[in-house]
Amino acid sequence: MKVSRISAITLIVLFLIVGICFGQSTGEYPREGVQPDTEARFEEEYIEQIKQLVKGLEYSDKVAEDFVQMVSGWRDAQGRPVLVVWRQKLAEAKEADKQGKISKDQLAKVEENITRKLSQRIQKEISYNEKFFDLADVIKHKQAQCLGCSQLFYVLGNSVGLSVKTINVIEQRTGVLIDHVACIVSLTDGKMMMVDLAHGFVSKPFIIKKEFAKVGNYKELKDRDNPLGIHRRIQILDRSGLIAAIYTNRGVTYGESGQYQKAISYFTKAIELNPKYAETYCNLGKAYAGLGQYPKAISDYTKAIELNPEFAVACNNRGVVYADLGQYPKAISDYTKAIELNPNVNGK
Repeated sequence: MKVSRISAITLIVLFLIVGICFGQSTGEYPREGVQPDTEARFEEEYIEQIKQLVKGLEYSDKVAEDFVQMVSGWRDAQGRPVLVVWRQKLAEAKEADKQGKISKDQLAKVEENITRKLSQRIQKEISYNEKFFDLADVIKHKQAQCLGCSQLFYVLGNSVGLSVKTINVIEQRTGVLIDHVACIVSLTDGKMMMVDLAHGFVSKPFIIKKEFAKVGNYKELKDRDNPLGIHRRIQILDRSGLIAAIYTNRGVTYGESGQYQKAISYFTKAIELNPKYAETYCNLGKAYAGLGQYPKAISDYTKAIELNPEFAVACNNRGVVYADLGQYPKAISDYTKAIELNPNVNGK
């Protein structure tokens, strides 16, 4: 009997060691059994968190409810709500770190794994479509462009316990200069991960101060060889900045249909929320140009260029206005600058 007891104890110890080693290699860690009432509490808290995050982006209660209904159907292989499972897992990891049971690096590994899993799940559930950025449309069509994808990751990432912000991308990882939105996740160990669901990539963790230098209103990648394959020129947005991007896109939609006054209303709201968003001023300038209010258009294009001296589109668009006014030397100067910045520049 003594031999049997010793063997049983030995097996238990071996089992625990294997479990710990497996957890360290995968970002998982030993977990105790979860009671049904605990799961129910986590799900209730999670649903409320989602609603608050959606409404925090100035969407209606209905959109928040529809958002919850959409993601509630996302289940894992065991039929459990996968987002609730990730929220619970991350909460347990944070508590384990607080109690000294795991290290900051181990907690960061859990955050990294959940970031990747969440990215994959969103891409599985939501396909890309350049038309849809507003969450109401994203929910209806299960399709989204870069801003729509970024809102999804922002809401769902923060709701499961990650620290997510969006980024305004001025120069993409390929060197293309274009207005684009992605996300950035802050990990417990001080590193960050870039998440761009529209382009289908999640970066390796990096230290932002090591990789980027602050240049004017933006952060620019130091190493132009870009071994990490991340976006080269970015602007980190807080919640107000994200709402400003949403308002800007709504304004663009109205402007494209010739409803310039409505467009101007949204651009003005966006500027109130984020006065350093050069793209909004450029779009506002285009709306005023559409109304024939050229002095205002020039003023807004000029502000966009002040905020982003490498804004080729704003230079080109201001040149168009100067040409319409017969101020050809100024027009030529702006056209020349725009071509220097981007030989393929085209007004938008």
